[in-house]
Formats: sequence, C-alpha cells, structure tokens
Amino acid sequence: MLPLSCAGLSTDLTVPQPIAPLAITAFTATTAVGNGLQALLQALRDGRSGLRPNDFGSPVLPTWIGRVEGVEQVALPAALQHWDCRNNRLAWLGLQADGFMAAVAAARQRHGAHRVALVLGTSTSSIGATEEAYTRLDADGRFAAADRLPQVHTPHSLAMFVQEALALSGPCVTVSTACSSSAKVFADAERLLRLGLADAAVVGGVDTLCGSVLFGFNALELVSPEPCRPFDAARQGISLGEAAGFALLQRQADAPQAALLLLGYGEASDAHHMSTPHPQGLGAERALDDALARAGLADTQAIDYVNLHGTASAKNDEVEAALVARRFGATAFASSTKGYVGHTLGAAGIVEAVVSLLALRDGWMPGTVNTQVPDALCGPQIRLQGAAGPVRRALSNSFGFGGNNCVLVFGRADAQADAPAQVAQVAVAPARADLAAAPAATAALYVDAVSLWSPLLPGWDSAAPALRGEPLAAGATAVRPVPQMLAPAERRRAPDTVALALVAGAAAVAAAGADAAALPSVFVSAHGDLGVNDYMCSTLARTPLLLSPTRFHNSVHNAAAGYWTMATACHETSTALTAHVRSFANGLLAAATQCQADGRAVLLVGYDVNAVGGLASVTHSEGLLAVALVLSPVPGAHSVARLDWQLNDGAAPAPALLSPAAQSLAGNAMADALPLCELLARATAAGPSVHHVNLPLSAQQALALTVTPLHPQ
Repeated sequence: MLPLSCAGLSTDLTVPQPIAPLAITAFTATTAVGNGLQALLQALRDGRSGLRPNDFGSPVLPTWIGRVEGVEQVALPAALQHWDCRNNRLAWLGLQADGFMAAVAAARQRHGAHRVALVLGTSTSSIGATEEAYTRLDADGRFAAADRLPQVHTPHSLAMFVQEALALSGPCVTVSTACSSSAKVFADAERLLRLGLADAAVVGGVDTLCGSVLFGFNALELVSPEPCRPFDAARQGISLGEAAGFALLQRQADAPQAALLLLGYGEASDAHHMSTPHPQGLGAERALDDALARAGLADTQAIDYVNLHGTASAKNDEVEAALVARRFGATAFASSTKGYVGHTLGAAGIVEAVVSLLALRDGWMPGTVNTQVPDALCGPQIRLQGAAGPVRRALSNSFGFGGNNCVLVFGRADAQADAPAQVAQVAVAPARADLAAAPAATAALYVDAVSLWSPLLPGWDSAAPALRGEPLAAGATAVRPVPQMLAPAERRRAPDTVALALVAGAAAVAAAGADAAALPSVFVSAHGDLGVNDYMCSTLARTPLLLSPTRFHNSVHNAAAGYWTMATACHETSTALTAHVRSFANGLLAAATQCQADGRAVLLVGYDVNAVGGLASVTHSEGLLAVALVLSPVPGAHSVARLDWQLNDGAAPAPALLSPAAQSLAGNAMADALPLCELLARATAAGPSVHHVNLPLSAQQALALTVTPLHPQ
C-alpha cells in the first residue's frame, strides 16, 4: 500500500503551509442573469441587475429576488425523474452550460469514475419539496403517496443526484455550513487531491428559492423592500436569490495547460453568534490570513480583485467594510455582486468564485450594482463602477450562519512566476498513480478519545461495557442531553441536535485532555434537526409570517457546529457535512483527511434524532444518538487506539452489529458509527487483539479500518 504523504506539514500549527495550486479546468454558473458564463459576464460588464419584484411563494413578501428563469420548465431525463424537485432541476440546468458535463466526462474517462470526487455545498437543498409536501399531508399527517420520495427529502439529495447525473463513483459528500457552503467545498476537495484519495474533484453548490429562506430571513427582519444595495449608507437588507455553479479541479501535472488555479483557502469561526458576525470580524480575518498563507502570499498586496460577501445587511457590510479598509491597500478593487443575482445562500460561494475566475480570465472587475452612496465605513477599495484591468490574483469572501467563514484565493497560472518570494510554494507529492487500478492510499491516525450518548447510554462509561455485550445496569432509565456548556437561556432554546452534539463533543474533548478552543471540528448528521424542520414546514404551510427567527437560524445544518464554537470560544475551522445514512463514515473520512493534511488533532461529532411529523413518512430515524471522536496524527498519553484507514473501491455490506446495545440503536440514522464504536469499546478493555471493519461510504466505496488497542483499561 502507498503511504499518505505528509510533506509540507507545518511546524507552526497556527500558520498553514502553502499548498500546491490546483488547476481549474472547467467552471460554470447559472443565476438570475442567465444560464452560463457568457450571460453572467455580460451582466457584470453592463452593470445589469437580475433582481425582480418577488413573485415566489404565498403570501408574496414585498421584496426583490434573484429568480432563475425557466426552472419550472426543466424536465429531468427519464432515468433521473426519481430525483425531481426544484433544486435538482436547477442543478441539471446548471450542469448543461459551458460544456461542463463534457469536461467531467473527459476527467472520468482519464482517471476512472471512482477517482473523481464530488463535494457540493447547499444550505437548504431540496427543502422546498418538503415544504410543498406539508401542504398535502393526508388525514394521518403523512406525506401523500406521490411525495414519498426519501431520496428527495434529505439534505444530501443534491449530491446524490449530481453524482448519478455525472456517472461518478468517487467520494461524495455535502457541505452544509449555510452561506459559506460552496466556498468550503474547495478546501475539502483540495485535501482529497493532496492525499491521493482522488485525481479530480467536481465542486460547486446549488440552492433554490423556498419558503424557509424567504420567511426565515423575513422573521429576522433582514429582507429588503427594494433591490439590495451592498455597502450603501441607506441599505435596507438582503435580496434572496437562487443559483447553481460548478467547477472541476485537477492537479496541475494533469492539466498543464490550465490557465486558472486555486491558490489557497482559509476557514475559521467567529465563535460569536448564530446569525450575527463577530463585531471585529475576527473569524473573517483569520480565514483571510490562512488563505493568504496557503497561497504563499505574505500580505494582501498581491491581490488585484476582491469579491466581497457583501449581503447588504447592516452588520455584515459594516464588519466586512472595516476589514477590507484595514487590510487592503487603496489600489485594491473590491465589490459585491449580490446586487446582480441576489444572495444565493449555499450557492453564493461557488457563484462568487466563478465571478472571481471570470475577472482573472477576462480582466473585468465588476462594480457594486444598485449601490448609490457608500457607507462611511467603506474605504476606497469598494468600487461602485466596474473596470477593466489586469487581474493576476483574486480573493473571494464567504461568511455564513454559525459564524462560519471561508476565504478563497485564485490566480492566473501565467502570474505565478511573479509570486512573492517571502513564502516559497511547497509541492506536495500525493500518494496516487495515473491508472484507475492503482492501490488505495493508507494512513494511520490515533483515537485520543471516544464518546457515545443516547438516552439509556449517556456517556462512554456506560456505553462501552454495553457495546462489549455486557447487560445494562439494573434500573437504567432514559435521560435527555443537557449541554451544561451553554448559558441557561441558550440551553433552553437549543434543539435536540445541538444538545446531543455538544454533550457528546464535550465528553470526548474532556477524555482526550484537549483544549476545545484549539480543535478544528467536523460535525455530521444525516438529516439535521428533524424536529426543527417539521416545525418550519408545518408553520410555512399554515402561518408563514409567524415563523420564529430563533427556530429559523437553528434550522441550518451547521447549527450544532455554530453553537459548539460559541460555547468553547473556538475560532478554528468548523464544518458540517451530510451523506445521508452514511454520514458518519463520510465524516470520518473528512476528519481523517483534515487531520492528516494539516497535521492537527480534529474533533468529529456525529448525531441524529428521531423523525417526527410528516417527515416520519419519508425519513427513518429513531431515538437520539451522538458519537464523538478526537483524532490525532500522532499518539498521545490519552490515545486509546491506533486507527489505520484506507479508501477501498467496490461495494461493502454494512457490518453486523454484535451487541444488543448497538442493535437497539440501529434505527437511528447515525447507526453507521456503531460498528466502529463496538471495536473501540473492545479496544478500551483488556486484551491486545486487533480488529477490522469496513464502513460503507456509498454503494461504490468503503472505508477500511483497522483498530489496534494502545492503552487498554
């Protein structure tokens, strides 16, 4: 087996090392200004907004939206009809543009379908279809027969649909961190390629207009009654939009003629509030610094164009304007493109990455359309009118609920020769071969701690013996998770997923003797908070104008991750993923690649709750279950097991659960964590035996694990 490369790991963990640039060999976007790159570029050159008076939903809110024309008329191919919903229709429309599907087919032909990864971002996915189904519930409160499509009513629907549409079988995961989702996909994909787990990656994002976002942002009093005016002194809020965008990433060695590159990325957390940015922009600035470091740039002087998050909300623009004014020189050209297409939420990151790539390709830096009088906080960097000029490197900001920040740096390949010499580019030799038949990469990590929480097994001390087959303690009674780390008011408002994730995560961090504030984290859930989703869809079907603003910001898939960073004052990167009923296995792969690539310990928390209301007719999940691991690249005093892992191609059956305790939890959507938990329970008991298990990642791939005990108790 080929060892995973650790070349270039930082000796100073606070400053990321430069990455080897990745070639961007195809990209596209479909937005309110039209389908494909030419329509977008023309609107940017003309300073033409695609916003229009709201004509979506009922009642019709008095606002403006960025609606994509023709989505309702899109017909999926017969073989893909079982995926039909507005979000997947928009994805299909977007895939047709700019020869993108042909470019992916060429990559698939060259590398093999199993060597092309798919990492997509979305905030609401196909929740619009779920909202519609709630208006047609039968007398028993169940979905009508025509609406019972489990593959549609899940946050992973988009990625599963696109994987089938593109005929790919490599790693496939959904990133759902609200409005930073489709920016963070570049980071996940880079790590997969750097470690040789894929040879190409399709990244992107899709979000469509739906009641949840229109009435949710209305409940937060953030929607504008006029076309949004980013950074304007008289801005009145956001204009919501919808979009689809995609990009194809490959190593430069595989695409030496590629003109455009991903140079770096930075991810960080505000640790401040679920829906309000840190007042000093702490997380955003840290993400900026990390992106520059990974791009091998000493400062912002090498950046010619900055695409701002610029939503036209009062606080976001205030914080971002101050950050740009203090960190960028007066000659930098910065603008927000939300006035052209609206805030496309989980698709905003990829749309604005595409705008940045167009600036690099065509030398056009768009202005900030609709804005008339800049806020007094704005420096000379924020421009209202577009301009032509050489663009060697571009930077794009994406900030989301939960204080989730991501910054991307792109560049022209022909400009890399004049890259600042203060930080040398580091070429990382990935473990890979050029043929599809190459052996998979392997690596070793260490489990510093494990925690499991369910109502009858509230903690590892009670769970481990039960997972080894020992009977439950006499008189055991069910309890509910109480996240003591939250303030009382937040504790009362926290939904079940947040309480579960925080209790399990805190127990694992304590057992590892780790500093929670210094741990990057990966949070995974198959379905998110089904109780909150049931409330949202039920309320939208009856009284949408009475939607709770707190329930709305708790509905984002990264709510638990956001509350965790706030409770622990953690400004490290935190991400939220889903992969349907294989979410834990895919989360483990993501955490392992992050741990291996960055040479740092990572907290992994998986959690799911029982399905309620109408969702129970299409979503199978019973009870409450959370599992947390602290993974480290090196063994420590608290390490309980060595975890050798390998990505294998081919179908693998779900492992049998051996203990009655695990079998009793098998109905929960996070049950794919239980086989590993059983092995770790044995690893923490006496005995030197080594155990093996395959965790299916999908129908085409599995994560092969070997668990070796280190310090049995």
